[in-house]
Amino acid sequence: MAKLSKWLGASIITCLFLIGCGGGGSVTPPPPPTPPPPPPVTDIWKDVKAAIDASSVADIRLMVGDGGGVVFSYEKGSFPAEGQYFLASSSKLLSGATIFRLVENGTLSLDSRAADIIPWWTSDSTDARSQVTLEHLLSFTSGFNDAPTSTRCITDATTSMGACAQEFYNGGIGTTPGDAYYYGPAHLQIAGHMAELAAGMSYAQIFKAEIVDVLGLSNNTVFAFPSTTNPRASGGAQSTPEDYAKFLRALLAAEIVTDINTFTQDRTANVVFGFRPGAAGATSRDWHYGLGFWRQCDIPEWNNTCADNIIISSGGAFGWRPWIDFNNNYFGQIAMEVTSGTHGAAALQRQIQPLIVTALANR
Repeated sequence: MAKLSKWLGASIITCLFLIGCGGGGSVTPPPPPTPPPPPPVTDIWKDVKAAIDASSVADIRLMVGDGGGVVFSYEKGSFPAEGQYFLASSSKLLSGATIFRLVENGTLSLDSRAADIIPWWTSDSTDARSQVTLEHLLSFTSGFNDAPTSTRCITDATTSMGACAQEFYNGGIGTTPGDAYYYGPAHLQIAGHMAELAAGMSYAQIFKAEIVDVLGLSNNTVFAFPSTTNPRASGGAQSTPEDYAKFLRALLAAEIVTDINTFTQDRTANVVFGFRPGAAGATSRDWHYGLGFWRQCDIPEWNNTCADNIIISSGGAFGWRPWIDFNNNYFGQIAMEVTSGTHGAAALQRQIQPLIVTALANR
């Protein structure tokens, strides 16, 4: 009887381990639970896209990137990344970087006087023009205060950059060099001719050698308006959204200009502002100026916060609007070409800047 009990107990245990004793089959395990649906994908750029879509301009391309390249590109309408467009005053940042490269390689210095480089320039100390330096010219504080609408040689395709510089020189100065800021074409045209004489090349060739060839840009990025012999250094460049973004990336990464601190320094902290154009977005804001670009600060009056937070920009009359936010380590570029009517690019930039910072933080 005891042996039978042991045998029955062992059989029961064996049956339990085999999951059932009847019919010789196994029990099918229940199916695994259905996984929950994945969370909806959040488009971190949706607010930026909505702002671009709300613009009255039909054709826009926005590009945003960091030191590694473009991280976001958005096209409203038709604005191809490889298309060639007129930059207008967005050319100024290109000129500032081009000439500063000559400073970094020793061809020029910010203290170089026009009188030391240009043969026909006066060195008479009683003539205030003798004190004009490259820094004055690049920072628009030279005293040559022609407005952007100047009717001088700046649109003359038949003359040379040197002859155009001399025409501005002959017109005289309106303020003492270093005392006042005036936004206009004369400063960079004279600086461009200083670069030509110092480097022994035309300005168009200098730009190609120092920017286009170094960065591997396309043949669509040129200084050729009104001509290659008299390119308007303050507004005569053409480029593509793709090429200009490569330039901005290299600036942000301190590759095309190595001494970024010197390059981005505010050069107008102690000057009187005579003229800042509304198209640049600076009319209602106390923006300062560097070497061919705005030191942007979106509050009514410049203060120490503006000085510490480095944002540079170089907006053009047709709506092209590049900027670099060094504190948040990104560049942005609104590319458009509006030749009639209003474009609102300055306001659009201010609107999307905080949206971009938020999107980048959520990557």
